[in-house]
Amino acid sequence: MATARVWTLLKDLATTDFKDLPPTERVTIRDEPGFFDGPVGARVAVLDFSPESGALGPGVASIPPAKEPQFFRYSATTAPSLDALQAPAFICESVFGTVHETIRMFEEPDILGRRVAWAFPGPQLLVVPRAGEWENAFYERDSRSLQFFYFPHRVTGQRVYTALSQDIVAHETTHAILDGIDPDLYNALSAESLAIHEAVADLGALAVSLRSRALQRRFLDTTGGDPSKWVAFAGLAAQFAEGTGRTTKFLRNLSNDLKMSDVDATEPHELSQVLSGALHALWRELFRGLKQRLRRKEPALDERSAAGRVVWLAREIYERMAFRALDCLPPGESTFADYARAILAADQSGVPEVDGPRAFLRKEFVRRGIAASEAALRVETDLDVPAVRRTDVEALATSDYAAYAFANKNRRLLGIPKDIPFKVMPRLQTEKLYYHLAKPKAPVRETLFKVSWTEEERQDVRGLPSVRQVVVGTTLSIDRDTKRVRFCLTTGRDGARRERREAYLRKLARQRALALGADAFDARGLARRDVIRAEVVEGTLRLRNTAHMLHVVGEV
Repeated sequence: MATARVWTLLKDLATTDFKDLPPTERVTIRDEPGFFDGPVGARVAVLDFSPESGALGPGVASIPPAKEPQFFRYSATTAPSLDALQAPAFICESVFGTVHETIRMFEEPDILGRRVAWAFPGPQLLVVPRAGEWENAFYERDSRSLQFFYFPHRVTGQRVYTALSQDIVAHETTHAILDGIDPDLYNALSAESLAIHEAVADLGALAVSLRSRALQRRFLDTTGGDPSKWVAFAGLAAQFAEGTGRTTKFLRNLSNDLKMSDVDATEPHELSQVLSGALHALWRELFRGLKQRLRRKEPALDERSAAGRVVWLAREIYERMAFRALDCLPPGESTFADYARAILAADQSGVPEVDGPRAFLRKEFVRRGIAASEAALRVETDLDVPAVRRTDVEALATSDYAAYAFANKNRRLLGIPKDIPFKVMPRLQTEKLYYHLAKPKAPVRETLFKVSWTEEERQDVRGLPSVRQVVVGTTLSIDRDTKRVRFCLTTGRDGARRERREAYLRKLARQRALALGADAFDARGLARRDVIRAEVVEGTLRLRNTAHMLHVVGEV
């Protein structure tokens, strides 16, 4: 397998607070079959189209290693000059590196513990760094691509490339990764489900910043380890905000105190900030708690030294809690409360002896109105379930027949209503690393068994059928070694789920953002990008590809 080292831009060019930071950082991409002109690898391919002619360029030449164990490169071994940072070659190299860095984070042994899979057929995520002039960027499943646009800065007139924003590139890459993990969210019919996509994408961008050694050093040197004085670990896409003439310093600020009652429940980007704010608060709390504990243990340590010792660990725990839970979400239409329970279940089943971060999150989720009470977030883990104990778990994982028979026989356990058809998803065999206080780190072998089914819900939306289809489901986690149930999560019934779906659909209908039947396709038969596809089957409405409108700046 081959390894490459590429230069990436740190944060973005207009983040003036960081002018004394090196603008670039080198990242290493490992375990790929090869690296080719583009850059192109087995899983990511950069396609650079000329803004002037629209023609696909030859790509940046790959420089193979002269000898082992050197690395593939796409430029000099020394950092690029400031003049080169807006050159097409560097934009291509940087976006390739940031996409891979985001993928690497999710594939860590203590997060997903496996290589990510895309929601679309084919092995490669296509990346278009100069897709055209527009103040936006997006992930699109149909075209299997990330598309980054450019625009003139509203004051200086200088071209701003969204592909040169580490935050925006990591954000869109996280959308693609999340789509591979939980494809049902892409077809959601509530703003809250779509807001999970947005919040997780923002949290992915935050995590990439937190991993930067250069930003960590700057954080420690200038603040002594006080997150309240350090905007790089909270604000996203400063250059984009500045270039588009926004009144805020950032496109979004994760260090917020927003509650569900403070935001428009029909706008996914606005709504997402409640969830991302809660998880950003978790990172700050982890950092504060670890630092405090270390200083109690070693009183001679000053603030800066203590902060330096725990900043990496706080990031690791935050990433595990925020992202490992994505595997645990029940398929279908999820809410913030469902995601909250997934976080708590995944963490409680892995590290039951440490409840502090979970206790903080439960209070935070309730305080922000994500759940009505801490009791509503209670999850049961490590269960002895006779039906599972008697089952051949390996056959369950490999045989569709065995999986269906198990689900049909255990409808009550899985929450499947009587006599209703259901779908068994491909089973996921995972091996994730867990850390414990008193024991060494240890891998956990787990089978994730997911089923989904559809329920009909009445609606009163002008111009649409009176019934809509809602997908719900269950995730059952089984320890492959002990055959104990780690947890079993079914789509919740709590909160104003129905009302929020109704409000969002009314908004889409009012904005004429829904297209029925042939109206959803253009003259060439391709799906239109400016609408959400709505289908009516036997008088029941269902939506398709809702999330394709989730651009970095909201369209609906």
